[in-house]
Amino acid sequence: MAELALTEAGDAARRRRVLLGLVCLAALYVAAMAWRLRDFAVDDAYIGFAFLRNLLEGHGFTFHPGGRAVEGVTNVGWILALAPAAALAGAVTAAKLLGALLLFGAILLTGAIGRGLSSRVETLPHADTLMLAPPILLAASFEFLYFPLAGMETAALSCIILAMAWIALRTPHSLALPVLGALAFTLHPEAVLVYPIYVVLRLLIVRLSFGARLRRAPQDEVEKSAERHPPHLEVRAEQASKDEGQAAITVSRLIAGGLLYAALLALITLARWLVFGALLPNTFAAKPPAELGAMLGGLVELASGSHLGTGFPAAGLLGLWLMAQGWSRLRRSAPDAAAILGAIAAAGLLFAIYARPDWTQSARYFAPYLPAALLLLWTGALDLAHRLWPGRAGPIAAFAGLLLLVQGLTLGARLGAMEDFPGYVLAGRTLIGPAEEVARIVPEGETIATRRIGALAYVSRRPVFDYAYGLTDPEVARAVARRGGFFERPGEPDLAAIWKARDPRWILEDEAVLADIARRAGGSLDGFTLHGMTYRAERRFPIAPEVDWVLARRIDQALAARD
Repeated sequence: MAELALTEAGDAARRRRVLLGLVCLAALYVAAMAWRLRDFAVDDAYIGFAFLRNLLEGHGFTFHPGGRAVEGVTNVGWILALAPAAALAGAVTAAKLLGALLLFGAILLTGAIGRGLSSRVETLPHADTLMLAPPILLAASFEFLYFPLAGMETAALSCIILAMAWIALRTPHSLALPVLGALAFTLHPEAVLVYPIYVVLRLLIVRLSFGARLRRAPQDEVEKSAERHPPHLEVRAEQASKDEGQAAITVSRLIAGGLLYAALLALITLARWLVFGALLPNTFAAKPPAELGAMLGGLVELASGSHLGTGFPAAGLLGLWLMAQGWSRLRRSAPDAAAILGAIAAAGLLFAIYARPDWTQSARYFAPYLPAALLLLWTGALDLAHRLWPGRAGPIAAFAGLLLLVQGLTLGARLGAMEDFPGYVLAGRTLIGPAEEVARIVPEGETIATRRIGALAYVSRRPVFDYAYGLTDPEVARAVARRGGFFERPGEPDLAAIWKARDPRWILEDEAVLADIARRAGGSLDGFTLHGMTYRAERRFPIAPEVDWVLARRIDQALAARD
């Protein structure tokens, strides 16, 4: 017995050393990638940074001083969470540091949840790989790695919903779950779905489990058993009563959690209305959902594996089937885990189908939900491998290697393509110098019309008019919502009144975009008229190989006629 105890203690010590080593490697990896991407920040991140700076400087939650308060971001919770650190170190530094820490935390949480799952499905061979394979695959995902290190809320949202999963594995009816669910809602609106789907899945699992037990012991058999073995009936009746009582407790606690969740959402919505005069972020109108036909097409793409909004390895029949198989396995052995991981993955998939393709040409929207999808997928892969090759490690190791190879190649390819669109907008580095030049050319207070608003507004500190989407302009956003899509060109009639009201003296666009705008207006870069205002190209700024930003200035009509 003493020797056995010593052996078990030695094994436990070795496992702790291995885990510590893996944690250190993960920290080094995140630190190395953070250093590699230290100058990178997504243009969208700069939109939030502009709001944050104005808030800290006392101008309110506005895109430029003197403007109206508008929720021009989908991640207002992230912006507010950055405020204390941003007050000390600046918005960009705060976002990148906190993003790196949360990225590291999300990887660790994924491993911790995988470790908890491995003890629930220990009958599966190699179940202990659940604490290794999903975190490693996660760390190789371009979307999950890049966006937190480039200033976005991806890892923050992922940490919150992973914390929900970690809690649900231990205390499935904890009131912390609706609280975290409401907090996730402030970081991304679609995260509002996670907790309700969890409640539905928990109720479904309870019903299925209770129904299965009743089917295994039909009433007529129980009554016959009573005649032969009365004590046996009493035991089974007592167990049935306990099951029914437990189901009733589960339902009552879920109802309590749902009521708390509804109250928290009501408070958040009230605060949004009091501050912004709107029930939803302005971005809901600025980025209307895909049309029904496009959503159906998205489902086909999801099944075929070509859906850009979901990405590898979740998209495709194999990935979807493995996630479903993993969910089914967990439903039997770890129902709480099945409910919360299924809810997280389902919310991510639903939003990926609902949303229009992102300009980043990546699975950015699904990235926060990827850890749950990988945990389900790997559970399904273990189950499939056990069915096909019982006890053999080779097939599952080969599958892991293939997934990691594809993930790694994609990561390398995306990081190596930052000079091409959308890379230079994702990186943001080449936009900073031109924005500083614009600040020297454009007088303070004069408005610049553009569709690429983030770095320009943050660096130049000039009023920026987003005529394309209206992310920071509710009037444009409402016009976008009415037409069902963004304005590709500023000369469209629906924009005329708004354009005149905003009175932009400058336009800044990629040269090809501005040349097309000028051509459709019946002119050229040397002179074109929009809504009665004449503009002429003044300066060019290189932002990528063979791509220039062109700054056009409004000129006097008489001068334009003389020229």
